[in-house]
Amino acid sequence: MADTQRTRAQILALMADNVTGQISPQDFRDFIVTLMETPEFTYAGDFFNGPVVAGITTDKTTRGFHIYSQTMNDNHSASFGQPLALDESGYWVPADVSRISCNPARGIAADSYASGATNVKILIKGIIYDSGLSHMSGQQGKPMYLGSGAVSTSGHVSVTIHTSGSANGIVGYVLGSTAGYESTYKWHFDGTGNWGIIGV
Repeated sequence: MADTQRTRAQILALMADNVTGQISPQDFRDFIVTLMETPEFTYAGDFFNGPVVAGITTDKTTRGFHIYSQTMNDNHSASFGQPLALDESGYWVPADVSRISCNPARGIAADSYASGATNVKILIKGIIYDSGLSHMSGQQGKPMYLGSGAVSTSGHVSVTIHTSGSANGIVGYVLGSTAGYESTYKWHFDGTGNWGIIGV
């Protein structure tokens, strides 16, 4: 019998309580070819990949690579989806292009946190779903810029460059819906590098 890749539900059904030896050698082979990536798959990474737009259905959600138990600076709080940067002491503060000493270590607040909070969850790379970002509608594929440092834009992102003619940090790009058309207020963030550009 051919080894067969199966769905999660099918694998769980195969691996029911094994009281009388119901799990066969073939069941184990099916489990292995489902779990392990091989050149026989259609594309490399088919089973080991990052989050996709269609898989994120809950508003105010982040999916991807997170770090945990981080600490907010005593003088700064954060709201969900806010871009943050590490200060010189290793605490998180609102990120903007004026905080040169904090760049390029950036992250996204995965929830809302009070100043000095020590339970902070930070998205380092992945997808943010925030229906409050209505300005992203119809903007799929466009870069997301970090705020300029002005009171109204500090700690925020936008498809608009805030300070024309100066270095502006691109921290990601707008994603489309599963059909690739109208934006679903989801965007891809990558805080592991400095995406600085010169504004136009």
